[in-house]
Amino acid sequence: YADADKNPAKPSISVTDDGGTALKLADNSPKSVRDGIPKFVSDGNLTPDFYAVNTMQPPYQPSGNDPAPGGDPLLADPSKPTTLPPQTEPTIGDMLSLKQVSWAWYSGAWQYTLDHGNHTPIPNFQYHHQPFNYYANYAPGTEARREHLRDAGLAGVSFIQAIDDGALPQVSFYRPQGNLNEHSGYADIQAGDRHIADVISHLEKSPQWPHMLVVVAYD
Repeated sequence: YADADKNPAKPSISVTDDGGTALKLADNSPKSVRDGIPKFVSDGNLTPDFYAVNTMQPPYQPSGNDPAPGGDPLLADPSKPTTLPPQTEPTIGDMLSLKQVSWAWYSGAWQYTLDHGNHTPIPNFQYHHQPFNYYANYAPGTEARREHLRDAGLAGVSFIQAIDDGALPQVSFYRPQGNLNEHSGYADIQAGDRHIADVISHLEKSPQWPHMLVVVAYD
């Protein structure tokens, strides 16, 4: 977050100790965890050198921050301290495109959330789980966004249809909607396990299966 100290995110900048390796304890922090939860001078979303280390929202919709009143409906309100400015570093998507490798990021409930807003417990869309939505190269209106950021549908139905049709690009990333991602606190393991097993079952029957490598990443 360039110049975060001169922007709305200033209150989110953390304060570290003299060594720069731990958060600085407040003067009224308990001396021991047996006496209470530690208190810090500032435990924010940004490091002192302005790197985002806790949840920040994408600058483009869908985002956990609504558009600014009267502003562009495709953007998140930049005056919100948790709206991360568009990023410009190269991404894995950029590297794939540079090598002319076709790819797409499929996101469960992406279009549903844009059209109807988010709902809990279903789909419980996770705005900050959409990495390419933070980058200027994939801003609304760009050809790269149209080509590479795709709606996987509710419960991944559009992604599964692409699997069945043998229409996946050379590299596909798939992020299930929130209620199917097995994240502790708001999703359950069984629903997520059933979903990923169903996706893999479709992959095994896909005409592209003989030339496919599947990697299941679990956080």
